[in-house]
Amino acid sequence: MIALEKHYLEGPQDRPRGFIQLFDWFRHEGPNGIHNCLVMELLGPSLETILRANVEMEDFLAPDTILRTSRQLLEAIEFAHQAGFVHGAGDEASDHLHGLTDTSPGNVAFTCNQAFTDCDEEFTEAEALEEILGKPITATYIGKELPQTPHLPQQIVRTADWRMWYDCPREDIRILDWGSAFSLSERPTFVSQPDDLRSPETIFVGSFDYRHDLWKAGSVIPEQIFTLFYQRWPFYHSWIGHLSNFYIRTLVEKLGRLPQAWNAQWDEMVAGEKEREDERNYDREEQLITDTFEPRRQAIIQQCEEVDRVYRRDKYTDDDYEGLKCLLRPMVELMQCEPDKRVSLREALSYIDWVDHRVEMDQAGMDEEEKDELEKDEAENDEEEKEELEKDKAKMDEADSLGE
Repeated sequence: MIALEKHYLEGPQDRPRGFIQLFDWFRHEGPNGIHNCLVMELLGPSLETILRANVEMEDFLAPDTILRTSRQLLEAIEFAHQAGFVHGAGDEASDHLHGLTDTSPGNVAFTCNQAFTDCDEEFTEAEALEEILGKPITATYIGKELPQTPHLPQQIVRTADWRMWYDCPREDIRILDWGSAFSLSERPTFVSQPDDLRSPETIFVGSFDYRHDLWKAGSVIPEQIFTLFYQRWPFYHSWIGHLSNFYIRTLVEKLGRLPQAWNAQWDEMVAGEKEREDERNYDREEQLITDTFEPRRQAIIQQCEEVDRVYRRDKYTDDDYEGLKCLLRPMVELMQCEPDKRVSLREALSYIDWVDHRVEMDQAGMDEEEKDELEKDEAENDEEEKEELEKDKAKMDEADSLGE
């Protein structure tokens, strides 16, 4: 993270940072060993938290948020590659919520700028957070499983939960969990990842490189889009059996046939094992992304038009509806099974041909406010200077009169 921060500060800084900002770090030595402590920027809820709330409350993210998040995710991964790193992080958590995988959305969080703009101006930042999140919920530890040592905390503090967060143009995203990052030139043979997030080469080749991130860029984006479009991870399955085998079956259903050499490998993987052969040959309807994308886009439009408590139409709405179409191509071309057929992140970004009018408008409003504030400060300074000059002149006149 220190190297990422250095690369960011040496650049033009003309776009939102795609990774969490590290302010400081230190080592803390305690009764349980030495701990590396990181001091990072305050962020809002993770995407997983938002998706969980949306499922429970039958809400959804606005089309412009889908587009903005997709673009920023691609830019963030491209930035890491330019700095010489592959994100590579995966989480082996297996908790699925209504078909949503808990992995990538948990590693992406929104900023929390609105926390300080929605509250009264006289509030401090700490007071604004307390107004939004409420006071910390604590419970006294009364368990007898652990010995009551002086070092054991007497209270358990519940994690803060921002249930009333809403998406707005002033919020950017940050990618978290860089603990599994590796150098762009490396070819690791293992990375921690759940079965339904694996890049195909980790199954069929046994090693991978930076192009693993291209697959993740393609799958992370549809994860956000598919959890909005389909309310489920595109390769999620609830089949109880050999996970890798059924995951490959799901890949074929969504992306089409495997390359010939890999298909032969799959034959070898299941040969002689009736259960795996049955899993492979299980008759399920093909649901290619290219076929299911447009029907779901139309469903999102219908949601936006019908549920005005979540989304309100404005003069840019039709542009956003049309803009959603441009997300299909980067998904399809980044999620090519063979790594050398995946497009670059720069090319994938070029496919997102959409103007973020709301951010431009918001930025113009901020610039106008800053201009007004600057003019106000300049006027106050001019008035103070004028008063000082008048005082100096009065003193000089008084001195002249005494001299006479």
